[in-house]
Amino acid sequence: RVLEWTEQLSRQSFNGLHMVGGGIQNRLLCQWTANSIGKPVWAGPAEGSAIGNMAVQWMASGAFKDIWEARKVIRDSFPVTDYEPKDRPIWEEAYGRFIRLTASPKSQAGSEV
Repeated sequence: RVLEWTEQLSRQSFNGLHMVGGGIQNRLLCQWTANSIGKPVWAGPAEGSAIGNMAVQWMASGAFKDIWEARKVIRDSFPVTDYEPKDRPIWEEAYGRFIRLTASPKSQAGSEV
C-alpha cells in the first residue's frame, strides 16, 4: 500500500523496489516483497547504512566528485540479487482482503478518506 501511495503522491510509477540493509539477507522477505508489489525487487547491499555513510564522507573529502560517482562505485562494488514476482493471483487476492479489512468505516460507506 505504501508503494501505491508513494507513486500517487510523486505522480511517478516505479519499475521495482531496491531494498538495502540487513533485511535483504532474508530471501523469503525479498521474494514476498516482490510478490506483494507485483514488481521486481533488487536486493543489495546488506550494509546500506554504513556504505551510505562512507560515501557521504568520501564526497565531503573530495574522493568522489558527486553522488552520481559514489553511486556508480557502490553499484560496481556490491552484488545485487534480483527477485521477480511470483504467484500473483494469490497475492492480489490477499491484498484485496487486506484493503477491505483495513478500510475505515467512512471509506466503506463510499466516502473519501
